[in-house]
Amino acid sequence: MNKPCTFLLSALMASAVLAPAAASAADKSELEVRMEAAQKVLADRSYYERWSPEAALKTVEDAKAANEAGSARQKEIDGALDVMKDWCHTRFLVNACIKDARDLHHEREKEIRSVRLKADEMIRLDRVEQRRARQESQKQNVKQPMKLGGSAESPESRSESRAEEVKAKQSRAEERRALEEANVRAYEEKQARAARKAEERHDPIRVKSRVKAPSSPIEGHLGRTAADVEAGRAEAAERMAQEDANIAAFNAKQAEAKKRLEEAEATAAERKASREARQANFNKTLEERRAAQKRYEESRENKDSGLKKYF
Repeated sequence: MNKPCTFLLSALMASAVLAPAAASAADKSELEVRMEAAQKVLADRSYYERWSPEAALKTVEDAKAANEAGSARQKEIDGALDVMKDWCHTRFLVNACIKDARDLHHEREKEIRSVRLKADEMIRLDRVEQRRARQESQKQNVKQPMKLGGSAESPESRSESRAEEVKAKQSRAEERRALEEANVRAYEEKQARAARKAEERHDPIRVKSRVKAPSSPIEGHLGRTAADVEAGRAEAAERMAQEDANIAAFNAKQAEAKKRLEEAEATAAERKASREARQANFNKTLEERRAAQKRYEESRENKDSGLKKYF
């Protein structure tokens, strides 16, 4: 009865020990399967062989398809690299394993980038051509103006409209010329009046003969009376007084600023003299300390030399 029980106990113990090992072997085999699939993905060059030839990218639709396939391929190799990193962490030479996987990933990524650059350039050129075509069509529409009815304007109507524009420009030019001539005449008359006034001011006979009513307009100030002129003079005198007051206030501020500057300079000079005095005192004290230290060292050397004969 004891032997069968001993055998059963041994079997149970063996199964308990071997069960985790079997489970780890199953997990390892699953990781190995993923690793083999990832290696195939990283070694696959079908995308580059499909889209790298010049004949593969003929139209814009081909370029767009290549870009879409490149995006999908990029996701595949990124996922494969992650699987290889997990696998490499179970190996002894972890860094070397990861480096090999990254090298394969870099090669595939370089191939994808080269194809996508060509596709992007083709798409860009197509956009440039479309933009140029739109600009040309817009220029054509500008060169051929349309009437309200939708039909193009005839050459006869264009020549008539141009003639009308020329006439309008000529009439405007004549108006401007007439206005300029009127301005010149008014300026000459004004200069002549000013010259006559100057002669009258220097001619005592004409000055005595001039008699003006108190409220009559003064020459040069049309519509203004003598009272208005006096009021203007009063305002001018008031402005002059205000200006004098402003100048006096400005001079006072300048004097005050100059005084503050002089006080600041005096204070700075006093502080500088105080600093120099403190520095001189410090230097003097330092020299005295150095001399005392030197005397102390000399006296010590003399004492030591007197005792050397006893040792």
